[in-house]
Amino acid sequence: MSKPQILDDLQPVFPDWVIWRSSAGQPWATRRRHLTDDERNLGLVPTITGQDMQQLVEALREQERQPAMSSLT
Repeated sequence: MSKPQILDDLQPVFPDWVIWRSSAGQPWATRRRHLTDDERNLGLVPTITGQDMQQLVEALREQERQPAMSSLT
């Protein structure tokens, strides 16, 4: 089984996430920090995936639009 591939080209766009492609080729993103229970209750997730890179980017953008994110800044 091959190792996951970190997708360095997306890292500057989403610095709060580690973005990688699994050995099966599916794109994933994992937050660089733990979420509080309150953040999870507001819809934030620690790890997301997409069928392809475009779907993953859309999911990452949606996570950044969540109300919990705006209250953190």
